[in-house]
Amino acid sequence: MKKVILCLGALTFSAAMFAQSNESDVDQDGDLNAAIVTQVGMDNEAVTNQSGTSNSSDIDQEGLANEAVVLQVGTSNDAIATQAGEINDARIDQAGEGHSAIQDQSGDDNRANTFQRGWDNTSMQVQDGTANQGVVVQNQGDNLAVQFQSGSGNFGQLNQNHFGAGGSNEGYQVQVGDNNGAFIYQASQYGNGTNNSTAVQFQLGEDNHAEIEQQGNNHMAVQLQYGNGNEAYDLQKGASEESLVLQSGMDHFSTVEQNGWGHDSVVSQYGNSHESDVFQTGGQNSSVVTQYNGMTAN
Repeated sequence: MKKVILCLGALTFSAAMFAQSNESDVDQDGDLNAAIVTQVGMDNEAVTNQSGTSNSSDIDQEGLANEAVVLQVGTSNDAIATQAGEINDARIDQAGEGHSAIQDQSGDDNRANTFQRGWDNTSMQVQDGTANQGVVVQNQGDNLAVQFQSGSGNFGQLNQNHFGAGGSNEGYQVQVGDNNGAFIYQASQYGNGTNNSTAVQFQLGEDNHAEIEQQGNNHMAVQLQYGNGNEAYDLQKGASEESLVLQSGMDHFSTVEQNGWGHDSVVSQYGNSHESDVFQTGGQNSSVVTQYNGMTAN
């Protein structure tokens, strides 16, 4: 009887070991690097590759068929990837020094990518739901990127001074709902980079689309959209320009283009199906647009 019990225990243990079938690969070259990998579930894959000095990586996976890859080259870079759910994909690629990247995925089929070059860039991506996609690309130094996605089928992209020198930019994207798209580009068309600029996008609802592109220095753009099917596009070139777009309701459309210095634009649209187009060039122009549907009393 004891032999039968022992055999059954061995078979159960072997089956459990086989069922887990997680895979981890850690490769470190240099000094004072640290890597932590924790896997619970089945068919999870984790890859850590660090080269340099004092880099730190922490991968935590729980669920089924999640994949996380951390690649770091340089000095004092930190990466944290946390996955809970199924078939999530997280990738962090950092080169330089002093970068920090955090990815937190909960749900299924989410995709998060981080690419940072230069120094002291910081990114955070949080995904909760299904089939959300987040991309962060940062060049040069001291940029901050934050993405939060909750729902299904949302897409967010941050691209700060990727095509030239620049730094000290901040980008924030918050998407709650389904099938929203948000894009931020902060770079100079001349390849000189964008500096000290901030872009903020907040979308609550479904099928909203927001884009911000800023070229130059010291810009501020904020897009707030509540409802369904709203679209907002902002382009600012030059220096010290500010744009605020607030859309609440359905099927609004806003475009703001400012070229020069010191411009200020505010667009507020409430109700349904309003359209606004603002174009300012020169210096220190100011525009305020407010549109809403009228109410009829019986």
